[in-house]
Amino acid sequence: MTRKKTKIELISNASTRRSTQKKRGNGLTKKLSELLTLCGVEGCLIVFPEGDKSPPQAWPSEDAARSVIERLRAMPELDQFRKMMDAEGFVRELIGKLQDQLRKAERDNRERETKLLLHEVIAGRRPGPGGLAGLTIEQLVSVGWMSENLINKIRDRLACQYEQRGSFQQLPYAGAADLDQAPLQQQQQQQGWVMEVVKAGWDLDAPPAYSTGSASGSGGSYGSTVGAGAGGEVMMPQQFPGFDAGFQQWADPGTGNFPPM
Repeated sequence: MTRKKTKIELISNASTRRSTQKKRGNGLTKKLSELLTLCGVEGCLIVFPEGDKSPPQAWPSEDAARSVIERLRAMPELDQFRKMMDAEGFVRELIGKLQDQLRKAERDNRERETKLLLHEVIAGRRPGPGGLAGLTIEQLVSVGWMSENLINKIRDRLACQYEQRGSFQQLPYAGAADLDQAPLQQQQQQQGWVMEVVKAGWDLDAPPAYSTGSASGSGGSYGSTVGAGAGGEVMMPQQFPGFDAGFQQWADPGTGNFPPM
């Protein structure tokens, strides 16, 4: 069973106060004796009992206590008061520690509240456009700071992963406004005509099939997908207008003249 915490204040009953002084005094002398024996230091304990007629009590003895006090007074004042503490100083130090704990607890609570707000905004559980309606300026600043911090951590982690794989590439996040759209448009255009070829029934892996038709005059048939126009010009299908730009008029393979071997 744990002992109830004692409230630190003056004991109103005189007999109880004297009894407590005797018991606590014996406890102090025991602790001081252990400190001197274990650590090899010098110290003394002087207690002035209640009442002007009671003589002061010194431990371990009056001569030992007087020797310790004289040694203390012989030191420079700066060294005397460097680590000296009275009751007021002890209370002031205790208050400072409690204030530090309070500030740390308030900072942790604000961080938890900001995390909760950020999770609610991402999950869409808050009203208003973007889930930011009703938030104060401090809350908006805190949510923005935490969001930016998380984005930077994610980008650093991605960069580390790409560096480990040997193929690092800086990836912009979705909100970047300075993305270069030209490579993407070129890729979409290339994918567009490839899809047209596939829809038209062409086999991209097969060699191109040509048909000389009747306009070529002679020669065998190589397929019916591509035809030859008048004068031996290669004609592309109508599905691909302008696709035959740059093709020269080819001579009829049946009437072409080759140099003698």
